[in-house]
Amino acid sequence: MIKYHRRYLDDREKHRRWVDPRLGSLRVGDIQAYLLRKGWDPVPTDRPGFLVFKEPGTEEGGPLYQFVPESEQWEEYPSQVYDLLAALAAIEDRYAGDILTDILAAADQGKPNGAPRQSRDAEITKT
Repeated sequence: MIKYHRRYLDDREKHRRWVDPRLGSLRVGDIQAYLLRKGWDPVPTDRPGFLVFKEPGTEEGGPLYQFVPESEQWEEYPSQVYDLLAALAAIEDRYAGDILTDILAAADQGKPNGAPRQSRDAEITKT
């Protein structure tokens, strides 16, 4: 006789619990900047709606490419970025979450933090 019961999650709920919610905050420009910092080369696109980047280094089978969606507005954007981060994680032999953290951290560095401060010279001339 079964005495204990566990909570069951449907597939959508399981997926939602595994996917990092920060994924939705990634912007195309931040992904491009990350790829460029890592030595990826942009190449002319061969398909509408995507930016194409050539993997750094060369494999025996020839160069490989990754595709970055052009717009965050597309319905499939989160899924495409999820796939891209998984591929980058495999290429870099890292966790996808660590790559996500690196991209977001670099993006945050470019944003001002709080109100602009005046220089000390400006404060001195006021008195």
